[in-house]
Amino acid sequence: DARPILESEKSIMEMAVIDEETAVVTSCL
Repeated sequence: DARPILESEKSIMEMAVIDEETAVVTSCL
């Protein structure tokens, strides 16, 4: 059952990237 773990980690990484992008945009406003 390694695939679900990889999928969840992928989602977490994607959310972390989105959070960083949001933080950059917010600091520019």
